[in-house]
Amino acid sequence: MESPLSKHSIYMTYTQDGINFPGGEERRIIEQASVPDGVIGPDGTLWVYFVNGRPGQHGIFVAHQTANAAWEILNCVKLDGRFEGNAVDPDITRLSDGRYRLVYFLGNFVQGGALKPGDPHPIYSAISDDGLNFTVENQLIAVENVTDPSLVQLPDGSWLLAMAHQSDILLASSQDGQQFSLTGVSLPPEGIPELAVLPDGRVVLFLSKIYISADGGQTWELQPQQRVPGNGADPSIAVWPAEGYAFFWKRIEP
Repeated sequence: MESPLSKHSIYMTYTQDGINFPGGEERRIIEQASVPDGVIGPDGTLWVYFVNGRPGQHGIFVAHQTANAAWEILNCVKLDGRFEGNAVDPDITRLSDGRYRLVYFLGNFVQGGALKPGDPHPIYSAISDDGLNFTVENQLIAVENVTDPSLVQLPDGSWLLAMAHQSDILLASSQDGQQFSLTGVSLPPEGIPELAVLPDGRVVLFLSKIYISADGGQTWELQPQQRVPGNGADPSIAVWPAEGYAFFWKRIEP
């Protein structure tokens, strides 16, 4: 049976400062793949976590950039030793100690899903040394109808989480990174959220537009002159191994 994600593809471009995107450098890197999130992997290359759109492989997989700038799929992500087809919307963070923290939504997509109609949507985190085999930490938060989490650690050590919701973009915070509470701050539902911390400590939020916060996500200022590649379709930004940033998004092919 064809996957609903079979016509999704991941695209990539480059930005020097994380905000301004030159035209003409966009290229398709992975077909039959959706909801990308990038990071520098243990081998020093760019890795992209994504939801696989190939038949019978629904769940989180990882691809990396090869020496000739091509992309190849490495493997699936395992959570507590097994592949979980109901884990989606991956968001990956490389911690200061070199480990990887994966945040994801656990829903009902393949047989065995435990989410019932009307249940709050749970957002989980998991930790890994190698970026492929993860140990589940705990549920960070559960909110009705949220998806697509994006997590960053702020300069003061606290954590900020953004989630897509049907009516707005919700923000939650945590001092220890384990238990999150909604902050009461929300933004218009102008795409899927991606958070990043700039070198000067400001927080940038990518939707179909760019917002920047100088106070840890309490207030946001729209950047009206900047465009977002993909127009808010599952954006992701990752530090480039040399300098600058790689930027990823998904596109539904005709």
